[in-house]
Amino acid sequence: YNPALVTGRLLHIDVETNKPTEKASDKWYDKAAKRALEHGSPLARAAHVLLELGCVGATVDVCLVCASNFGGARVLYDDELAGEKELIGDNGGYAEGVMSWERGLYHRPLSGSSSPSVQSTARGSTTPNSRSAGDNPVVSGIEVTNTDALSTCHAVLFHYLTELLNSTTRYVEAPALAEQMVAVCSSSSDVRFLRRLYELLLDTGHIEFLLRISSPSLEHWIADEKKDAFLLWRYYTLHDLDWLAGQVMWRRASSVEEKIPLKERVECMTRATNSFQTAQSKATKSTAAAAAAGVFLGGLQNGLAQVRQPSLEELNRVKTQVDEQLDIATLQSKLLDAIMASNLVADVDSTKMDALEASLVPVSDMYNEYAGPLALYDICLLILRTCHENDTNSIIKLWKSILCDYIIPCRASTVSAQTFLTDLKRGSMLEEEDVVLDANAGGAHTNLLLYEDGDWIPKLKNRVISLGKDLYGQGADYTFPLQLIVKTLEGLRRVQSSSTLEVSTQISWPMQILIEVGIPYPVILDAYDSLIHQESASGRNDTNAWLQSMANVSEVLKCWVLAAGHLSNGIGDRGKEDVSAQLYRAVSSGGLLAQIDSYKASLEGCVGGNADDIAGIMASLLETENVIRRFFF
Repeated sequence: YNPALVTGRLLHIDVETNKPTEKASDKWYDKAAKRALEHGSPLARAAHVLLELGCVGATVDVCLVCASNFGGARVLYDDELAGEKELIGDNGGYAEGVMSWERGLYHRPLSGSSSPSVQSTARGSTTPNSRSAGDNPVVSGIEVTNTDALSTCHAVLFHYLTELLNSTTRYVEAPALAEQMVAVCSSSSDVRFLRRLYELLLDTGHIEFLLRISSPSLEHWIADEKKDAFLLWRYYTLHDLDWLAGQVMWRRASSVEEKIPLKERVECMTRATNSFQTAQSKATKSTAAAAAAGVFLGGLQNGLAQVRQPSLEELNRVKTQVDEQLDIATLQSKLLDAIMASNLVADVDSTKMDALEASLVPVSDMYNEYAGPLALYDICLLILRTCHENDTNSIIKLWKSILCDYIIPCRASTVSAQTFLTDLKRGSMLEEEDVVLDANAGGAHTNLLLYEDGDWIPKLKNRVISLGKDLYGQGADYTFPLQLIVKTLEGLRRVQSSSTLEVSTQISWPMQILIEVGIPYPVILDAYDSLIHQESASGRNDTNAWLQSMANVSEVLKCWVLAAGHLSNGIGDRGKEDVSAQLYRAVSSGGLLAQIDSYKASLEGCVGGNADDIAGIMASLLETENVIRRFFF
């Protein structure tokens, strides 16, 4: 019960004087513990011996029992730093009747502790902090209060705890002892001591030890005092409260009270959906739920003991909502990146730009106020996909604009190219741009791109592949109108190349686009087959165009067989196995071979076509048919 005895300060040199054993980097608890041990504090000596014996539980008990002799906590005064906490006895460790202005006149708080420094007194005497290094006044025991004793009790405990935590990587037995010591400390009923403990573990970087404490006190400290959503998410995740972890991240991502960068919102939303997915998985395996904290989708008022685990149906519903919101937030992030990459920031109102960067913008506003006016066609299509909006006219207009974007305005050296491009731009956002006929590849329009040079092909190819991967196979394939895209790409290739028929040994660039997007070969074949029928039904009697379509179909079949690795080479490769399975189903049903026979018959009945071209296509079909029959029959 003697504060001076506990602190080891009775009749010793002023504690403000630096000691050889102290370092400038020492924390307040390290300084206080070292001084107490140096000056013979029985508490410090007992704690040292107990820890040497590995009795970490006893070390905690001794320090906390001793601390209990010196009282509780007091409220800070207005002139004290708001972040400071000081644990002391009744009346702040002062005698009955001591006035507030008298506090600090009769003793100096322990140096480096959480106690506020004493300022100059009414008589003009200075604080210990202002004394010169040569002043070494004697501190008598009567100047040591409950404040110093209680701080010393905690300082001794924290000193040895941090030493143990810092040695977990050096000594085999240290992690288990540290875990035990933290567990005993966290079982204390002293809420203010627990706050100090939590702060210590957080400040010293031992977050893993902090988060392993299962306590409503810690939960509320993180949520209400630290207000750290990420730390609370980690706490819930570690304690298998995944649905609460998801709830915390979802609230953070959806917050309208504060400006949160969009990147952080997307990150929070991603963590939320992952947490809810984990909760779904666990709920599916076992519907028995342990008691958990907070009110589901309501609030975290009364700790872990009052709330039930949500049902699987509730988790499914919430997971769907979070996924939808994540899709929109990800789309907003792509919109922001597109605006930045295209140097369009100056074209956006500053208020709208701030909203886009630090809040969640409604998807209708993204389309009508950002992507549409800024001619960001790709983003418009992604918005239609996300909203499952099957607006055929808008989709066709957007795709025409994308396919024209890298080409028009331009000049063409042939009438066929000019006619095709003029038809293509009709109904697009680039309808007013020029397509100039420049038969001599010179003249007044040399500043325009020459279509036949093909410089636009790599850029268009990369763009369609990237966009196609985002659109196709995502539950809204209508946003990737395959018939329109195949017809346009093949038309661009046909009028850009020479007038001779192309029967190449290499895959054409339109075909490469479709394959890299991930479109199944049967679907690609159907798209190219439809071009043959369109040519036949058009009434134009363009044999060369019809033969080119037949050559394209032959190319699709050949690529399909090669991609399947002749069936046997694809084993072990999931992509090849899928292609092989597609080919096997098409052949086993009898439909594919019958289709090849139909193509051969059409070629045999072709009138007016180039005989060499017809023979080349026929040879390619026969080769593909023979390969199929060799491996299936």
